[in-house]
Amino acid sequence: MLFPDSNKKFICLVVFSLLVLFNALPVQGFAQPGIQVELSKDSVQKGDQIILRAGITGSWDQEVDVYLALLFPLDPTIYYLGPDLQFTTVKVAMVNAWKPIAIANIDLFSHTFTQNGVEGEYNWCGALTYAGKDLFETGSILPGSLVVTSFTFSKSNAAYDSNTGIITWVPQDGDIFNTAEPEFFLQFSKPVNKESVKKNVEVTLKSLSSGKIVSVSSDENNEWWATATIPALGTISQKINENEFILQTWVENDTKITFQIKSVTVYGQTFSLNQGASYEVTFQLKKGALFADGVEIPEKTLGPIIFSIK
Repeated sequence: MLFPDSNKKFICLVVFSLLVLFNALPVQGFAQPGIQVELSKDSVQKGDQIILRAGITGSWDQEVDVYLALLFPLDPTIYYLGPDLQFTTVKVAMVNAWKPIAIANIDLFSHTFTQNGVEGEYNWCGALTYAGKDLFETGSILPGSLVVTSFTFSKSNAAYDSNTGIITWVPQDGDIFNTAEPEFFLQFSKPVNKESVKKNVEVTLKSLSSGKIVSVSSDENNEWWATATIPALGTISQKINENEFILQTWVENDTKITFQIKSVTVYGQTFSLNQGASYEVTFQLKKGALFADGVEIPEKTLGPIIFSIK
């Protein structure tokens, strides 16, 4: 669920706030009932607080059912808040047969995100239906009373990049690793075509102590090349085995690309990460990288990002 360590608290906050909402003093001036839902932010990172606010527009002497649902990142399941005060995947109204009154927007709940939150885009959905009507039945929802609002959560301190669909990445500036073969990753908001991304992401590393620079990328013939710039020697390139420098692996949902950094040798010059040293890394998404639905991922450069080996 949204907050693995605080589901009960989260549910209680929402239920309590809805009860407050449905019993608040009416606001004059509206005729047709509907729901207003807004969030304090459209993106949050670890340590940030987000506030959900909502209100009812218009009063009515006919009964309605109130639906509140939450959609989680990369999960097509709809989680309904039911009358038993629990989230359920069974389609059920939170409040049944209620005569709405106009209510100004109020704070429903606030939550401060921790490392336990699920990364990605969350969608809050609210709706009023004619009492007793199925939510997905044609004409069941009162006109103008279906609302959807979303926000994105990232565990890192990096902002979500809506243009490339990148939610977060590792490393972040200042990260310290305990191993000389660390794992880096790019986390996307939706599945990617892994072969196209694999061929069109170039990774460049620079030693801040020696000044050596090495990059590894694939060419149009799907051959892998390492290009090294070494003080006093200049720039040299050499064809390499794909696994010689970067091992790219994938999670099952194909939204995350992981790089395990290894050493590479170019014409007798070895580039490897060493304990006690600092480096820069740059990820470059090049033309030709695709999402799984065939849409091209815009070209993007992340970095240089400074990190250290302990």
